[in-house]
Amino acid sequence: MDSIETTRFLKQDMLRFLKEAPVVIPKEGTIAGFTLFDPEKICPPTLPRDMHLYDNLHFSMGTTFLSYGFAGVAERAKNAMKENLPKERYENLCAIAEVYQGICEFVKKHAEEALRLLEITKENEECERLSNMHRDLRQIALGKPESLHQAVQAYYFAWKLRGILNTSTMGRLDQYLYPFYEADIANGTETPESVLELLCELWELANQSGSGDTLMNVMLGGQTPEGKDLTNDLSLLMLQATRIVAKAEPHVNYRYHKGCRKDFLEEAAKVQLLGVAQATMYNDEVLIPALIEAGIPKEHAYNYTNDGCTEIIIDQKSTIFFDKFDIVKCFELAFFNGNPPPLPGKAEVGYWNKYLPAGEWTTTLETGFVSGDMTKMTTFEECYEAFKVQFRYQMMRVLNGLIENYKRICRENVAPALLNGSFEETLSTGMDCHRDGLPVQCLTMFAGSIPTVADCLYAIRETVFEKKLLTMEEIQTAVAANFEGCEVIRQQLLHAPKFGNDIDSVDFLAADIANLFCDLVKEAGKAHGIVIWPALLGYLFVQEAHFTGATPDGRRWKDPIAEHYSPTPGRAVNGPTAVMCSCGKASLKRAFGTAPVQISLSRSVLKQDEQGLTVIKSLTDAAVEKEFVMLNIGIYDVDVMKKAQEHPEQYEDIIVRVWGYSARFIDLSSEMQEHVMARVIANG
Repeated sequence: MDSIETTRFLKQDMLRFLKEAPVVIPKEGTIAGFTLFDPEKICPPTLPRDMHLYDNLHFSMGTTFLSYGFAGVAERAKNAMKENLPKERYENLCAIAEVYQGICEFVKKHAEEALRLLEITKENEECERLSNMHRDLRQIALGKPESLHQAVQAYYFAWKLRGILNTSTMGRLDQYLYPFYEADIANGTETPESVLELLCELWELANQSGSGDTLMNVMLGGQTPEGKDLTNDLSLLMLQATRIVAKAEPHVNYRYHKGCRKDFLEEAAKVQLLGVAQATMYNDEVLIPALIEAGIPKEHAYNYTNDGCTEIIIDQKSTIFFDKFDIVKCFELAFFNGNPPPLPGKAEVGYWNKYLPAGEWTTTLETGFVSGDMTKMTTFEECYEAFKVQFRYQMMRVLNGLIENYKRICRENVAPALLNGSFEETLSTGMDCHRDGLPVQCLTMFAGSIPTVADCLYAIRETVFEKKLLTMEEIQTAVAANFEGCEVIRQQLLHAPKFGNDIDSVDFLAADIANLFCDLVKEAGKAHGIVIWPALLGYLFVQEAHFTGATPDGRRWKDPIAEHYSPTPGRAVNGPTAVMCSCGKASLKRAFGTAPVQISLSRSVLKQDEQGLTVIKSLTDAAVEKEFVMLNIGIYDVDVMKKAQEHPEQYEDIIVRVWGYSARFIDLSSEMQEHVMARVIANG
């Protein structure tokens, strides 16, 4: 199926869905539209074969429909079709015009249903609610949004129709909606209290649409290239809505800079103190200069947001494509000179939640590459160099694969008309946001779990070369046996310094590996004439712990490995300040694709009071001072979590951070539950 055929197929599929899709006028509230529906009764749009990334839902869609309305987008596409265009672009515009007109008809059906319900109701309050809904729905069916309610309604329709059975990132929602808010407050049609109620309703609908790895990230605040603070009253209200609703969705983040409003930062700290791992802080002070230094134009660098996880993208100006690097597995390959021993069992584990069946996972790295026999090496420097040889070889393979896959997507993939029509660039030209691209390319390589590798290397350095407690052969034999019958050796390895305790020797080793990763990413990008965004991010850390055997840090097979640039769970024993110091020794800003640091604290020592708020603010200030890219804080009660494992029905309100999102603790797989509990930092 070529691109023109695919465009037509996607168009007809969406038009068919719009005719079949459920019309939902809520019994309460003011936002119409489905949250979930039964796919057995209504067939959702299908994916053409081999077109699985036609929209990976990780990047924020455009907002032309807020500027022009759905009908206005259709009209603009029709006008652009009058130009002398290549066939592909003509077909894209034709699809945009027809799909957006189909959305108008879909919205019109909702307006008609609201009118039907209005005509049969006899309650005054219900009459007013339905009358207002009919007015708003009719307006966005025929024209462009003129009020905040109408803008929220239009956004909700577009966002739901983009994902249908899934969900997608929401981007800089406070910036999209603020002009409508400002006008409504000025003319007296809305108050902050009524807007807060509307936002809480939108947040509840997000939770009804799904929970967990939903990609529903919202970024709040920011600044202009001239340094003007873009934090506004709507930004503040969205944080307040997050605190009131206190659920997993959406995943709310905020941008810190020196000119931020104090009341905004105060509210962000209060949300963090809830303990549900919301209000993740992104640091403008390091991210924006790093993006500009990497070649991202200044006006786009100031417009960054995060994607459906924690990766940096440019709002409405970039898509994103990424791949991961299994760095702990890479160390294992180096440790055994390319051929690690068989695993003690199957690497069988679920993805992240208990509802998905467990599967057998494996690495994309290549076995067999000889990087040096560590048992024959006489210095730690030789061992470290052997790791770097293996690292370079495997990294270049994965990076070349990333670039080739990205080029294939640019050649072959076709974005759906709803998505293409949401961007100014594609609407006016008929370009495809994947094949022709948006203004900024966002091609990202992940490497999380570096701290675990540093722990392994330093354990070898101390026990073999410095204290001469063990030989390399003894460690290899013990690791290959998963430490069965080798507990004394395991304890010696466990007692070696670990990342996260403010110990320079191991912390600077981790920092050096992070630098090497960023160097290799930059080198590969330069060779191909493209910027690749390095990210110290890991999302399959549970899976990697299962397809990697035991390691020389004393970790047994399946025991947790580190996520992102955070300590290996259970290894940070000197408190959160020590963790911050360890992380701060790396030049995290080099990883401008993202460099998450997650701090998981115990509720037993951090109460929801003024003292707790002071601790949260202090941690954030320290993260800014140490030039972190981002900081996420979760606060958990491990004893309560253990009870939730036994009686999940009694603990449905426990929300925890997974990787780039939050989820209900009881929904997690048992392996992920254990990982989350293990990473809670000792009090120190």
